[in-house]
Amino acid sequence: MDLKKFESSATVCCHKDKPYVVGRNSTHNVAVYERTEQAKHRDGTPDIYNEFQLTLVKNIDGDIWALEKDLRRVIKATHQLDKVQSSVCELTGKITFLGFYRYCIRDFLVSHGF
Repeated sequence: MDLKKFESSATVCCHKDKPYVVGRNSTHNVAVYERTEQAKHRDGTPDIYNEFQLTLVKNIDGDIWALEKDLRRVIKATHQLDKVQSSVCELTGKITFLGFYRYCIRDFLVSHGF
C-alpha cells in the first residue's frame, strides 16, 4: 500500500520575543470573539434595559498577564481610552475585555504572527 504524503496547511508559530502563544480555533482563525450579556439586578432577575459588550480571547498559552498588558496597551492607543477593564482566567487561558475590540485585537495578533 503506497501512502501519499500531503503537506499540512497548519502553521507552527514559535515567538522567541513573546512569552505567550495564542492558538487558533478549528477553522484556523484567531480565537477572538464578541459577546453580549444581559445585566442582572441584585436579586438575580434580568435587567432588560442594560447589556454588557464583551470581547473574549481564547487559546492562550504562556504568560497570559504579558498578553493582557500588551492588548490593554494596544486598545488604549487605538481607541484613545484612559481605562480598559479586563478579566484574566489563568486556568482556562482566557482574557475578557469589557467592550467590543475584536478587530483591534485580531489585527494585533495577526501582525505579530499568531
